[in-house]
Amino acid sequence: MGMFLMAFCMGTKIIPIKLMENVCALILKNMVFFFVPIFVAVYLYKDLIAEKGLPMFFAVLISWISTLIVTAFVTDLTIKLKAKK
Repeated sequence: MGMFLMAFCMGTKIIPIKLMENVCALILKNMVFFFVPIFVAVYLYKDLIAEKGLPMFFAVLISWISTLIVTAFVTDLTIKLKAKK
């Protein structure tokens, strides 16, 4: 969803493309620092992931869905409260 919002803002010129080019260049230059720790952790805990991967997946899925639901309710409540004012 964040990518769609970013694309919309860039398409409507709310966020200048030149600004994003500089940020993207910095991220691409340092991308290895973002992904190496993930791969090291997966390698170190591969036995644990193989053994308990499915329960971990469902735990992440349930927490993701509950976060979406709570966010929707809070957003709806906020919109209703602002409409009353």
